[in-house]
Amino acid sequence: VHGEPIFSESPLLSLRPSCCPYRLCDHCLTSCMADDDVVSMCLSPGLLTTMHGFLPHLNYPWPAHPDPPCYPCLHCEEVVYCSEECRTTAWDTSHSVLCVGGSAQPAIQAYREWVGDQPDANCRIYLETLAKLCAILLCAMRAGKTRAAAWDRFSHFAEKQTPLLPHGKLARLTELLADLCADPVHVVAITPEFVQTKLGQISLNLQHIQPHAVTHNVLAPLPMAVWEGHQSLLEQYPRVPYRSDTEGEGVLMLSLAPGQLPVCVGLYTLQSVVKHSCVPSAVLRTEASHTITLYATQDMELGGEITLSYIPMDLPYRRRTPLLDDYEVRCECIRCTEEKEELEHQALGTLSETK
Repeated sequence: VHGEPIFSESPLLSLRPSCCPYRLCDHCLTSCMADDDVVSMCLSPGLLTTMHGFLPHLNYPWPAHPDPPCYPCLHCEEVVYCSEECRTTAWDTSHSVLCVGGSAQPAIQAYREWVGDQPDANCRIYLETLAKLCAILLCAMRAGKTRAAAWDRFSHFAEKQTPLLPHGKLARLTELLADLCADPVHVVAITPEFVQTKLGQISLNLQHIQPHAVTHNVLAPLPMAVWEGHQSLLEQYPRVPYRSDTEGEGVLMLSLAPGQLPVCVGLYTLQSVVKHSCVPSAVLRTEASHTITLYATQDMELGGEITLSYIPMDLPYRRRTPLLDDYEVRCECIRCTEEKEELEHQALGTLSETK
């Protein structure tokens, strides 16, 4: 039924890339940022001072939320966690391999330096994800085969793509990952074929996610009656981000511009199976921490195909096509078919006029 959830899924792997400026739990991506931290990343210092001067006049409680718990890694203090449980789980499942304060410090530093030298930002995220994948596999082998079996299922279902990685880079990447996963007892077979396959699966199936705890509005809506009693304040502080919604409530809005949104990533088994359509039957939303949920955008019959749009849906055909090429997708949905035929008719009409 339209609007109802189809399924929810936790990731096999989630990653806060090094380019993400937000302090998030390195395991579940829950925000570890106080309200002032979030606001300071949305507003200029001058406007932040304005906000602090403005809110007391409205008897608005600030901070609006208690400071969240924050547990730094006991070995490197480079990453933080939202709970002791997340810190322990992360160490046991991957961070013990990736920690710059751990036994693999020289190997992880060498890998980071090499990744940092790569010019493409998306490529750097893929490579960081690949390192975490290898760390998860090694930790799984140390603890048993359960996690490795989950990855086997992902590899079976996931779409595959062979990236054009030059031989020299492939050889160096394989060498760096082998050093990172060196273990006297458990051996992760890091071969060029393994690296190519996993990097291809990552590049095609990696899902960008926006951690809900960071992107929500820090400030709650204020009733219009409150605003009406402080019109002079609005004039005094013209830069306060304010809007009126359709229900007539004044809302103090601290929204992040799209380019400022924190981009985290995850790999999901079920989501990786879902095909693309420019008229999708579902939409993906990030729920608590790194869990995703697919919601129906139309009524579907039992057994009907679930589809998602891999790209922004408001783009015209000519802009959608090259973007879908990156996913090796040639969409033949009714929308693409109709828009393509319309463009062909327009081209024929133009050609006839020139004769």
